[in-house]
Amino acid sequence: MGTLSPVRLLTIRKRSFPVHLVVVASLILGACNGAGGEATTTTAEATTSQSALPVSSVETLAPGLDATVIDRLTAEIGELAAATEQLRGLSFVVQPSLRFLPRDEFTVAVQSAIESDLVKMDPAAAFRLYRMLGLIGSGDDLAEGVFLEMAQEAVVYFDQASGELLVAGDTAELTPYQRSTVVHELVHALTEQYFRSGRTLAELSAEGSFDQIDAYRALVEGDATYVQFLYLQGLSSEDRSDAALEALGSTPDALEGAPAFVGNEIVFPYDSGLEFVTALVSGGGIAAIDRAYIDFPVSTEQVIHIERYQGGEAPRRTNSIEVDLPEYQDAAAGTWGELGMIRLLTGVLTPGFTTQTADGWGGDSFLVMENESDVAFVLRYRGDTEDNTIEVVEGLLLAARDRMGAGDGVEAAGGIEFAAGGPYVFIDRVNDGMLFIVSTDTGTGRTIRDQTDVP
Repeated sequence: MGTLSPVRLLTIRKRSFPVHLVVVASLILGACNGAGGEATTTTAEATTSQSALPVSSVETLAPGLDATVIDRLTAEIGELAAATEQLRGLSFVVQPSLRFLPRDEFTVAVQSAIESDLVKMDPAAAFRLYRMLGLIGSGDDLAEGVFLEMAQEAVVYFDQASGELLVAGDTAELTPYQRSTVVHELVHALTEQYFRSGRTLAELSAEGSFDQIDAYRALVEGDATYVQFLYLQGLSSEDRSDAALEALGSTPDALEGAPAFVGNEIVFPYDSGLEFVTALVSGGGIAAIDRAYIDFPVSTEQVIHIERYQGGEAPRRTNSIEVDLPEYQDAAAGTWGELGMIRLLTGVLTPGFTTQTADGWGGDSFLVMENESDVAFVLRYRGDTEDNTIEVVEGLLLAARDRMGAGDGVEAAGGIEFAAGGPYVFIDRVNDGMLFIVSTDTGTGRTIRDQTDVP
C-alpha cells in the first residue's frame, strides 16, 4: 500500500492533486490580468460568505487536532459546499461526511486510492513495455517520487468508495488555493451523486477501455477544474495572487525530471479536459456538462477535438488482435487512441508536429503480451486518410531507429523490419492501415508478424 509503479503515472482518475497546479495557476494569473473572464457563464458568486450548510458528521478526529479547529474547518467546508452547489448548478442529495486523518494515514490513503482507480495492467509488464519503447530509461524511478510529493501536498480529496471527503489532520487553516481544491473535490462528490462518475470510470477500467477511460477522466477532471476556476475568479485579487503563487510553488520537483510523455499524460485530463468543458459551456451553458455525462466522449480524439465529439465522429472500427503464443499472457488490450499516439511520438518529432501527426488518428486496436522475461506490443492502426498513416509510419520509423535503438531497418515480409539491435520492430502499411510490432524477443516479434495482418 502506497508504493506506486511507473505505469501508475499514466492513469490517474479524479483527484485535485498538485499535478494540475500549473494549469490552474496559469488560469488564475490570467484572471488577475483581466483574461479568462469568458469562462464564467454562471451568475453564482464564488464566495465563502454563504450561510454554512451542515456537512454530515465528522467521522474521525485526527489525534492532536484541536476541536476548535475541527469546528472551524467543518463550517468552512460547509460554506464551500454551498458555493459549489451554486457554481455547478446542482444541489447535494446527501451532504458529504468529513473524515479527518493523521497526515501519515492520509498520505497512505491518497496513494491507495490512486492505486485502486487506475487501469489494471501488470506493473512489471508496463515498465518493460515503456522501457522497450524507449519512453523510460532503465534507471528511471517515476512513480514513487512524483506520487509521494502529490500525496504530501494534498490536504483533501473525495473518496468515491465511501462518499467521504478526507481531510489531512495537520490542516490548521485552509489557504485560498486549498479552499479551491475543496471545491474541486466537492464537484466530484456532486457528479458521483448525479451521474455515477466514479462508478462509471471503475466500470470502464474493468472493461479495459483504455482510451475511453482517458476521455471520460478528462470530462470528470475538466468539470471539477472548471468550477474550481470559477470559484477562484470570485475571490479578491489578493487571494487569487496568493493562490497562483501557492499553485506554482507546489509543483512536484520529481515531475520535472520525469520523461516528457509522463507529464503530458498526467496533465491531460486537467488541461485538455478543461478546454473540453469550457467549450461545452460556451456553446450550451452549464447544463451542457450534465448532458456530456449522459453522452460522454468515447475517445481522447473527441476530447482533443470537441467538434468531432459534437459531430458524433466515432473511432473507425479495428478488429481486436488475436495471436497464438502459448508461452505468453495478455497484459493489456483495447484502444491505444490519439493520446497514445502522441505518447509514441513524443521525443521523436517536435511537439507541434507530434500533435499534428497524431491528429490523423482514425481508430486502432492494441495488445500487450508478456512472459517472465519478455514483453511484446502490437498496434493495428487506421488513419483518417492514407497521408495521415504515412506521417505516422515515418514518425515510428524514426522512433525505432533513434529512441528505441533498434538499428537500421530492412525490407522484410512486405514491410520494414528492425532486428539488428535493440528490440525487434516491424512496421507495415497498406493504404490507410498500419501494423506496428515491437518485441524484446526477435523470434516472438516475427511470430506475431506472421499471424497479424494490416487492418
